Amino acid sequence: MSARALYRGFIWLFIKGSIPAVLGTITLCFLGLEFTPGQWLKLMLQIPPFVALFIVPELWLIRRYYVPLGQVWDQLDRGLAPTQAAISQALVRALNLPYYAFLRVTLVRGLLGALVAVTSLLLTNWLWHGGFAAWQIVMFPALVLLFACPIYGAIEYFIAARHMVPVVEYLWQHCPEMTRVDQRRLIAIKLKSKLLYLCLFITALPLLFIAIIVLFKVDQMLRVQGVPISFRLMWPLWGWIGGALTVTITGAVAMAVLTAQEVSRSAARLIAGMNEVERGNLDVDLKVLDTDEYADLTRGFNLMTDGLRDEVRILEVAQDLAGELKLDVLIGRIMSAATELLDAERSTLFVYDAERRQLWSRFGVGLQAAEIRIAATAGIAGAVFSKGLG
Repeated sequence: MSARALYRGFIWLFIKGSIPAVLGTITLCFLGLEFTPGQWLKLMLQIPPFVALFIVPELWLIRRYYVPLGQVWDQLDRGLAPTQAAISQALVRALNLPYYAFLRVTLVRGLLGALVAVTSLLLTNWLWHGGFAAWQIVMFPALVLLFACPIYGAIEYFIAARHMVPVVEYLWQHCPEMTRVDQRRLIAIKLKSKLLYLCLFITALPLLFIAIIVLFKVDQMLRVQGVPISFRLMWPLWGWIGGALTVTITGAVAMAVLTAQEVSRSAARLIAGMNEVERGNLDVDLKVLDTDEYADLTRGFNLMTDGLRDEVRILEVAQDLAGELKLDVLIGRIMSAATELLDAERSTLFVYDAERRQLWSRFGVGLQAAEIRIAATAGIAGAVFSKGLG
């Protein structure tokens, strides 16, 4: 992938996030804000210039963030050798890009989009007698700021994170290690923060927005029908919607916190085990405490430590045997080490006696008898010897 293709990928991310956001906002306005055909016509004529007001700043931010990464990518693409510091900085840019994309959509697009929505409606009322009511002027920017942008900010975060995977993998091929300064520049987004954001801004705020619109619509319909509005009449509806909101939001936040705590606890156990291994303690044995993906990770960690312990034992045995010259002592150490490495209860070394056609025990680990003699064809040892498998 060339540097130009990389930049086109950045722009494509922006387009994939912008088109659904604009279409989704227009659809929600069409369904809930009761614009007349004349009002829609006046708004549609303003969409191109007003959309440009918040698209141009976003494109400028994308370009500004891309340039350092693109310079390194272009050098690699032309076969040049950028400095390790430059590649390290490019890695930080690529890894932090999903978070900055999320901020760009949530803050820049959200705030500018809400401002553009208010300005458009007010100008239409002032210049062309648009007839937009006060509640429409309030609901339109609220829809953009509280409903559309948080959702598309989260979507763009995950799309950007997936898009950056091959970019990061390619940069790592040319950067053996990230500098400590750049490591501190990485923005860590904890799982708890992600889940709480999803609960509050993807669940709670949209539900609250919908509840307010429902209450307003009911109140409006009753007034149109001439029904007198009173607290006694509206209280059951208010109470039901408020209770449903409270239960739903509380449950979502509680589940997010509990899930994050469970994942963090499992991750902390693995990290603590890896720290022990790094300090040279290979006796770490983590117990499987759950049935999710961390169960497989825990089993894999234990298999890794088992393999490391076996390697250490082999190295220790090789070091012990390197200076031993006595054959009987050497055989004894080899047999003891093999027994331990194989987790066997006992082991025996049989030697063939050609005169008696017998196998006799030259050395045994865990044997009570001083010597064992069996026929050369008897038992498992005889079968192995006679068939030449030993």
